Amino acid sequence: MPLLAATNVHFTIGQDIILAGATLTIEPGQRIGLVGRNGTGKTTLMRILAGQLKADTGLVMLQKGARVGYLTQDPVLDAALTLREEAAAGFAELARLHAELDGVFHQMSEPAGTTPEMLNRL
Repeated sequence: MPLLAATNVHFTIGQDIILAGATLTIEPGQRIGLVGRNGTGKTTLMRILAGQLKADTGLVMLQKGARVGYLTQDPVLDAALTLREEAAAGFAELARLHAELDGVFHQMSEPAGTTPEMLNRL
């Protein structure tokens, strides 16, 4: 069963046909690249596959438990942050987990020693 299948997808904006009968299948383990000239509908197709746009006609099916991620071409950045700070924000949860892990290690090094609760947190 494919991870993702799109069949006969059509999308228009006014009189402009952006996609006409786009069809693709992505099988488990496949790695794909979407390439083409500017204005050929790559971004529109990705936004349809990610559920950000609804196709005029056609069918998009996603395997149960799978999800489509899409990194936009034009990210929305906080002007108050430096580029480094903005990039680091993507790892905020990881940084929080590292800090929590360091806290557990610190508690385990104290005289009270390691407790079953600390091992569970670890």
